[in-house]
Amino acid sequence: MSIHTDLSLSIPAVVIDQIAEEVAAKVIARLRPMLEKPVAAPARTREPDLDRPLPTFLRIRDIVDRLGVCRATVYRWVNEGRFPSSVSLGSNSVAWRRVDIEEWERDPGGWTGTAT
Repeated sequence: MSIHTDLSLSIPAVVIDQIAEEVAAKVIARLRPMLEKPVAAPARTREPDLDRPLPTFLRIRDIVDRLGVCRATVYRWVNEGRFPSSVSLGSNSVAWRRVDIEEWERDPGGWTGTAT
């Protein structure tokens, strides 16, 4: 006795559509919490507060933001004598006098290193 088994099945389109809808519903159910999660706001850039008086001293991050150069460039210019030196504000704190930076900004190439 020989048993012939035909494994090629014809699945009706209605069944395929129903399976596709069920799979899509499951995928959406799993993704919904991620899609509804609030997106973090982009990091704020530091904006100048125009109502506040200008500080007498500027920290390195202020110099970097103001001039658009990196910290290493500022310190290299200081070592080369092309930029004002920082002043000590304490044992581990330095800053630049605002008037020195403003003088340097007026004429970076002709800066003499003497504050007004």
